Amino acid sequence: MPKKIVTLLLLLLSIKTIAQKANFPKWNSFSEYEMNLTTYEKDTTAHAVILDEVGFAYVESGGNYDIIIEYYVKIKILDEEGFDYATAKIRSHPKEKITSIKGSTTNFESDKTTSLKLDKSEIYNEKVSEFRKLTSFTLPNIKVGSIIEYYYKKRTPFHFTFANGWVFQSDIPTIKSSYYAKIPGFWHYNISTIGIKNPVFKQNKLIKNCISVNSTTAECLFLELTLNEIPAFIEENFTTSNYNFLKQLKFELRTFTQADGVVKHYNKTWKDSDKRLFKEEYFGKEYHKTKYIRKKIPDKIISISDKLERAKAIYLFIQNHFNWNNKYNFFKELHTKKAFENKVGNMVEINSTLINALNAVGIKSDIALLSTRENGFPTKLYPVITDFNYLVAHIKLDGIDYFLDATQKKLPFGLLPYKCLNGNIRVYNKITGSYWYEFTPIDRNEENIYAIGTINDDGTAEIQARIVNNGYTALEKRTKIRDLSIEKYEEEVDEHNEDLNIIDFSIENLELIDKPLIETIKFETESDFTDTNTIYINPFVIKNFNKNPFTLTTRNYPIDLGYKRKFQYNLVFNIPEGYKIQSIPKNRKIGLPENGGELVYLSSNTSNKITIKFIFSLNKTRYRQEQYNYLKKIFSQLIIAQNEMIILTKE
Repeated sequence: MPKKIVTLLLLLLSIKTIAQKANFPKWNSFSEYEMNLTTYEKDTTAHAVILDEVGFAYVESGGNYDIIIEYYVKIKILDEEGFDYATAKIRSHPKEKITSIKGSTTNFESDKTTSLKLDKSEIYNEKVSEFRKLTSFTLPNIKVGSIIEYYYKKRTPFHFTFANGWVFQSDIPTIKSSYYAKIPGFWHYNISTIGIKNPVFKQNKLIKNCISVNSTTAECLFLELTLNEIPAFIEENFTTSNYNFLKQLKFELRTFTQADGVVKHYNKTWKDSDKRLFKEEYFGKEYHKTKYIRKKIPDKIISISDKLERAKAIYLFIQNHFNWNNKYNFFKELHTKKAFENKVGNMVEINSTLINALNAVGIKSDIALLSTRENGFPTKLYPVITDFNYLVAHIKLDGIDYFLDATQKKLPFGLLPYKCLNGNIRVYNKITGSYWYEFTPIDRNEENIYAIGTINDDGTAEIQARIVNNGYTALEKRTKIRDLSIEKYEEEVDEHNEDLNIIDFSIENLELIDKPLIETIKFETESDFTDTNTIYINPFVIKNFNKNPFTLTTRNYPIDLGYKRKFQYNLVFNIPEGYKIQSIPKNRKIGLPENGGELVYLSSNTSNKITIKFIFSLNKTRYRQEQYNYLKKIFSQLIIAQNEMIILTKE
């Protein structure tokens, strides 16, 4: 599904109408269709279906500037796997309040309708973290065919996104979802829709003085958007955050008019955003602490004449000094000096220290902000700093841009973690201003296997393999080895290749993260089938692809790999004396459109030797959903190729 954004500039219209309100369904009122529904005809695989859903966000008159969100949903349970949807989990911030919860379950059996209400004692509140609470409950007496309803109010002081807008799509199909917003005239928002073609809004200027807050009166804009027959969102492999593609309505505050008439602008331009970023409440206070960190840098690093080598040394110094506490603390109070002294810091403290350290030794370094894959794409339509959730260092040497993250011990200089491979990065240069950088990860992310073996006359084989990993392929393996240990990693390799009997296993350059990671394996393998005159053996003694990752009939969203990939397999087999080659896998070459990648299988033989060369490459980080079937096909051919046999017969 393509992502389509429609920007709406909300202006108060000149039409005078009566005040508007949300249209909430009548409680415990069901149509014949809803009562008799056993299978949803538009998605026969659905375990449950949302019959109706309503949200209404507004600022109540006479109160403060808090936003109230009323939420109602009605769900039909279609089978036992749909029972999970009878449990509601409402996430909120500690500054938000969840109130007025009510719910009920209605069952229809033998022409008898019974309804059971949610007991207030079954509502649970939990503090998940410093920034998140969870309110949960499970509706009672759930059966196949039940209809559940629940309702609650949320009060929030966060108005920048007008209470996070509205998401119309769920992981089950929705028959109807409606959103209403009553927006006071002293707030002006930019509004965008994602994944919605040609949205039809109903909006009217309300009567004057429709709302009074802190003695300030204003007109209100009433906004309504309803979508019908919304398909379930199906999560797919190799994608970024679901929020990039869910059908939704988003708000970003543009201006706020104060009681005295002063208009406060929120990131009207990127220039305004730059100023805001360098204010004390963000990174400005920590950005120029170069004197402190310079005293901590060893003289042998400062004296390195080559700038690139000096930058690498600084990077390793900060990377090795700190232990990351796995916290981001984005736009929160920072304590870089304390973090350095304790050798423990959050992501922002570590990478801010890296920026200052680079600047301290004469290497110009800028703040670079990005949004991680799970956080979603940052909008480029207008400046919104809150779309970002990650900070890294940016330097440019000899015309080459480097982005650096010192939080991970095994991360080489110039590589960003996989979670950060999410497209554009905003670089903040305090003098020249900020700009977008279209980030593309390094090209060389390869696994190259070089193997030589001898087939014995009983069908077994003795093989020595050297596996050379570069780029993100090496990073993934180093991370796995760090998490498991070398011994457990070897066990996993053994289990993954169950036909192998590993005799010797070693790893080179495990700690030398700027060098390729090299695995050397010596092993024995049995014949797949042997009789008195014939040997069958699979040349892919090491298999990296056991199944096709693309199994859906169609793909609705782009395929985002994060980085380009290449896999090469080179094998030489010596044939036992007294045997001849009956057949070897056939040569083939399959390419993806637009130079998107290829599969090449080349086999050759002499009287006593078989040579296999296999190359599989994916040359893009991102493929359009229309290219999904091509990817699916090439992976299918890959699996087939890996299972083709060499057949030897006695002469």
